[in-house]
Amino acid sequence: MDPHSQGLPSNLRIERVATSSLSSHIITAVQALHDECFKGEAPKDKQESAREFLDRVLACHDEGSCVWFLLWLSNTLVGMCTVTPYTRSLYGWNLAVSIAHRKRGYGRLLMHHAQEYAYQRGLGELSASVEVAKTRLVAYYTSLGAKLQTTGQGGSNAPPPPSARITKAFSCEQVKADLEMSSAIVWKRANANPKCKVRTLTIFSSCAVMIYVARILHRKC
Repeated sequence: MDPHSQGLPSNLRIERVATSSLSSHIITAVQALHDECFKGEAPKDKQESAREFLDRVLACHDEGSCVWFLLWLSNTLVGMCTVTPYTRSLYGWNLAVSIAHRKRGYGRLLMHHAQEYAYQRGLGELSASVEVAKTRLVAYYTSLGAKLQTTGQGGSNAPPPPSARITKAFSCEQVKADLEMSSAIVWKRANANPKCKVRTLTIFSSCAVMIYVARILHRKC
């Protein structure tokens, strides 16, 4: 089993892949998920090649240091994020979960695996940028323990900057606790998935029918 996928449902796995190791198949899946979750960012007048896509989404960062966390449900890419090490923190972006698979704890899970990676590299903080106007996104990050950092420039009456830095510091103990918590949430929400309930009910009903038929045959004998 992939060590990054331990403690997860058998059909769910996380891969940690360097940009240089992304296959054409994976890049196609990443590009499709990125286009779904970040609508309007891709050029409308032409189809991007894999190279053009990577140049666009990694433009401000050293490609050689960028690592992708990819969350697969069976063979479908349902979540991802990109990280790169800074001097004191691991910077993350491209955090995305497929629309059809949200509210299952996947975003939290990806963040906590990135947090573990940061700790393994001797870093004690995650960082990212967020648009201040996206209040729901800001609230999501702060609910996970991140803090919004403002510059304090411009005076009390100045409008807030369009984007701000968010950070989340952590200890070794918190890395382990957060991973256990996010895995437990994924399990809990997977069990609450209506599709899972339907499958369970179908299996139960089939077994009940088989038992009933077996009893009838036994009586006849």
